[in-house]
Amino acid sequence: MAGYLGWITFGLAVVLIAVSTFLEYNTKPTPRKSLRVRKVALMDKTESAPLVVRDPDIPLYDDSTSSTIAQKRAARHQKHELVNTNQACPPSSFLQIPHENKAPTRCVCPAMLTCVGVECDTVCKVQPSPIYKPRCLLGFPISCENCSCVAEGTEFADHEPSIPDNRITIKTLKNSLPVKFCGTSDSLPSYNGTHKFVFTISNGHTGTTFLGQQSEWRKHFGPGKQLPPGFSINHETEADKHKLITLPWNKSFCNNLRDYAIFNKVPHMSRILKGQRRNTFYSSGHQVILGVMPALTDYLGANMKVVRLRRNRLDVAYSFSQKSGLGPCARNCIYCLCPLDPLTVCNIKGGLWNKLSQFQKFLWFVDELECQWQALIASRPEIEYMEINWDKKVTSEQMLQLAQFVGMTGIQLKKNRPSDNSDEVVVNRHVDSFARKTKNVTWMKEEAKQYEEILDLEAGSCDKYSCVKG
Repeated sequence: MAGYLGWITFGLAVVLIAVSTFLEYNTKPTPRKSLRVRKVALMDKTESAPLVVRDPDIPLYDDSTSSTIAQKRAARHQKHELVNTNQACPPSSFLQIPHENKAPTRCVCPAMLTCVGVECDTVCKVQPSPIYKPRCLLGFPISCENCSCVAEGTEFADHEPSIPDNRITIKTLKNSLPVKFCGTSDSLPSYNGTHKFVFTISNGHTGTTFLGQQSEWRKHFGPGKQLPPGFSINHETEADKHKLITLPWNKSFCNNLRDYAIFNKVPHMSRILKGQRRNTFYSSGHQVILGVMPALTDYLGANMKVVRLRRNRLDVAYSFSQKSGLGPCARNCIYCLCPLDPLTVCNIKGGLWNKLSQFQKFLWFVDELECQWQALIASRPEIEYMEINWDKKVTSEQMLQLAQFVGMTGIQLKKNRPSDNSDEVVVNRHVDSFARKTKNVTWMKEEAKQYEEILDLEAGSCDKYSCVKG
């Protein structure tokens, strides 16, 4: 019996030793040297590839910065600007470069025009990529010689057509404002509630996240740790974000956005106020620029106010180009205006758009929003609004003016608030610290100058905030 026990004990010992050896071998940490070798190999592969530089004489980042990270960032954001110079779309159409060459290059028509030619077709969700929003667009292969985008009713495709439409250009805005920006029908009902609403019109990347945080408001005023009662501070709270994003793509966007405002957006905000037992809804989110403001103005009437928020246009374009480097028509630029949309007020033809860099396209986005704002207040002079323009930061005094405009009474700036000379008031959270430190202001100014030349704007047309003058 003892012999059998001995053999069993011996066998178990052998099994335990084998299992222990197996586990030690398979769970052994990878040597640090192997990790370093693999990392160096990846860096070598990146550095050996040719860098894409849009203009070698105008660097995207500060000349003193030569890190690989800066080069990779520049390449990533500039590679989508490259165009085959041997291919060109007719002036009325927009060049659509495929993502990583997964589809042929196409020319597409803006929503207000139609396509004529033997190879015209409609493509929806052109790329399974973040470059283009999933809209349906008329267009044609860039190789089609007799295709073009023309006004509806035009039978002949001329590659340099005179295209009539009901829009204007940035250059001619002052004397050509639309009579009614997205006019609504006479049968539009009036809001009969008691709630008050304050909306912010801005491009985004202008401090909207900052202004939408109740904690930031408390830093500047309010008794103790609370704001005056009755106010709900919000950022991008929306009834149906996906629906709102897609509505401006349709030619009947005015009516669709009117219905959305009356039956979706306003009831959603009212439910929030009722749930919080408050009376005034302040929204800093810029999603309202997607065409919903005319309907909100007509429906809410005196129950609504507007804050027009502007930031230095170069900083806005830089911030967007770093965060959404594929341009304002890209899928990841969610609340951006695009010249392909019928919502556009200041028209830009495809031939000019195709000449703009991604940074310059965001400058156009800034100007297009100003076009819409000027059209809105010209067609609805009864709007009660205030303007906040800032360059380096939003000051405490501007915060106080905003709070009073929203309706907060009996408030004053806290004595222990941060100094106006501090950098506390606005922090750009859209762009990481590396991109902020390496921002090349000289390059940005050169891009802005070229933008003005491409759009044929007169010298002195632009200030810090826009090239549009109402």
